[in-house]
Amino acid sequence: MKFSSVDNRILNKPSKVGKDLPLIAQLPFKDLEKAIASVDSVPIACKNCSAVLMDLSLVKKDPNLGVVFTCAFCGTVNKLVSMPGTLPGGDDIEFMIEKIEGKVEPSGKKKGLKGDIVTSVIDISGSMSGSKLEAVKHNLVESLKDMAINAKSSVFLLITFESNVEIFFSPNEPAIVISEDALLRSEENLKMHIEKTCTKFDPQSIDKISPSWVTQVQALYTKGSTALGPALASGVDIFLARKSSGRILLLTDGLANVGFGRLEGDGSREGKSFYENLAKTCLQNNIVVDVIGVGGGNELALDVLGKLSELTGGELFFVTESELSSTFSELTQRQFIGKDVKVRVFTPKESSIEVEEISGISSAAQKAKRFEEIKVGSVTADREAFIQFDVKKQIKEKQVPVQIQVEFNDAAGNKKLRVFKSMLKPEESEDAYKKGYEPQIMSVMKIQQAGEMFSKGDTAQAQQILSNTRKVFENEKAQFRAEASAPAMEFLADEMGQLNDLEDQKKEKAGKSFSASAGQKRSRVSLEKKMKEVQDKK
Repeated sequence: MKFSSVDNRILNKPSKVGKDLPLIAQLPFKDLEKAIASVDSVPIACKNCSAVLMDLSLVKKDPNLGVVFTCAFCGTVNKLVSMPGTLPGGDDIEFMIEKIEGKVEPSGKKKGLKGDIVTSVIDISGSMSGSKLEAVKHNLVESLKDMAINAKSSVFLLITFESNVEIFFSPNEPAIVISEDALLRSEENLKMHIEKTCTKFDPQSIDKISPSWVTQVQALYTKGSTALGPALASGVDIFLARKSSGRILLLTDGLANVGFGRLEGDGSREGKSFYENLAKTCLQNNIVVDVIGVGGGNELALDVLGKLSELTGGELFFVTESELSSTFSELTQRQFIGKDVKVRVFTPKESSIEVEEISGISSAAQKAKRFEEIKVGSVTADREAFIQFDVKKQIKEKQVPVQIQVEFNDAAGNKKLRVFKSMLKPEESEDAYKKGYEPQIMSVMKIQQAGEMFSKGDTAQAQQILSNTRKVFENEKAQFRAEASAPAMEFLADEMGQLNDLEDQKKEKAGKSFSASAGQKRSRVSLEKKMKEVQDKK
């Protein structure tokens, strides 16, 4: 973790400079792959707010209560059984919460769509006929072959949808067909039906039956309309009924128009709520959803379906038929370094400092407050979050403690807690604060925020965010270090150019779906990725 100010300085009172150049913490998720210090123990945490005890000097012997420590963040007095001998030293500690014993599959260049269960939910409605479905089948077969070698223990399930839904637990067993209105039009009825039927099957790992799955996929053909809602809900309900985690790949080329979750006509409002609630369910149950929309000029409501990937850590694609191969390839290359990720930010309860905004996670987390648990879903090594702090009143303390916790399951399934501790140092001199400011960090946070606006179709607001940030930097660049100021300005100029290019591309495509896909990618840009984008153009 790194702050946007040298020595973690923060202005000691509210000011225009503090608003223009706020203190920002950069949290690269790639750091989860390797810890500076790791201990195989559960941390001592506050019973009220869950802040981790990192300073042994806070532990005292009270004549009435015995051994206690007063939480530096919420003030709660916590009673301990005995005096801790030592505490892990340092400002960056990884704690092992639950260790999974077992062999981890060897890694390879291509790992397939790895997960406990991988479910492909594939649109086979009439509009998918011809070369479009053939391209999907070819690329899905290639992914199955990759999985059979590189993700052998994963279980693959197939759900197809048109006017009806077919669920294949095994390529060697008949599909479960969902065709009755009582199931297609009722989430509750469908859920109960799935709970009764899915537990009868014992799906085998992909390495044992991959040839049969290949045959099953190759036999798919198109028919009917688009019961997307019931198909996707079936996939989620299977995970819930089997108490499993994993991934769902949703591929469609049209609007949901059969059963619940319709996004056409009078059902669109209810449909939007359905997908938002389903996204939250997936997030709560460690289910990652990737969405591929195959289209161009036809609107696919990816602005709605994109919530599934945004909240869970999946990817959202809006591609042409010819781009399917590269899209599947990108998905098979993506590997999660952290699953079921949760972030919490701690500042002292009575402090003058508060969390102002968070970017790089999801729009739902932007206004998270101190102590609040932020569910991130799953993360790849190229993701990072930015946390902005605001000074609400004059800081009287000499130092202000800040703690950021990241709880996650690693690639092997171990549950860990990463704790970052920092002491913020109030700075009275605005000039000294500016001289030590790192504008690159702020520029990437603003790029993420602009991407979020673009994903919602608000290009003007996206450009305004970047333009306002550039003006601030231009006014203050004489105070910044040259080696820090120049890259930050380059980042903003390049991003403004990219947004202009995306706006031009959008004119020839379905606007909402294009904006949702392109904007989601821009909202996840990391500092390292932005630096590479700029360097590659030189």
